[in-house]
Amino acid sequence: MNLATNLREHNSASQIEIDDILRAVVVLTHVYLEDFLRTLASSLLPFAHNDALNAVPLAGMKDRAKFQLGDLVQQWHKSVEVVIQESVDHLERSTFNSTDDIAALLTKLKFDVSLHSQFFPALDEMIRRHIIVHRADRAVGGAEYKVQPIDAELVMSWVSATHEFMNSVLGHVTAIFHWKRYREIFGDLDVQRSSE
Repeated sequence: MNLATNLREHNSASQIEIDDILRAVVVLTHVYLEDFLRTLASSLLPFAHNDALNAVPLAGMKDRAKFQLGDLVQQWHKSVEVVIQESVDHLERSTFNSTDDIAALLTKLKFDVSLHSQFFPALDEMIRRHIIVHRADRAVGGAEYKVQPIDAELVMSWVSATHEFMNSVLGHVTAIFHWKRYREIFGDLDVQRSSE
């Protein structure tokens, strides 16, 4: 963590200030991860299979309970595509509090979770440390107010794992889109050649 190292070497900040900067890095990294996952869901769920879409509440409804025909009146002037996109966009409030939540989203999107799960241990550690937000990083238990220690190298490993995870998922998405585009352009050209 260059900033923390530089601050420490130049005596520009106290250890408490450096630790607070590291805590801010953890919070922002978790926020970036959640934003990435919500963007992924918003972009890909409209094209997902029925099972994945059935788990999404209709736009304007609070839960995934079955809706009645009258509930569609609010949507009558919209195309099905727009209603699906608006419904998926409501997932903007989704949170990911464990790698189980992340794996569930990837599974809904028909990703092979095992291709990305090597990053899960580090992501889980970072997500669990999200106590920074909810409890000011206080140690749990006891009447004494005590802040948990934080390590710059560990924080950097979480940042790296988060970036690597996002790049891994994006690589998968890119490969899918390139393959689909190839099929759109060339169709079954390879199949036709092999049958000649």
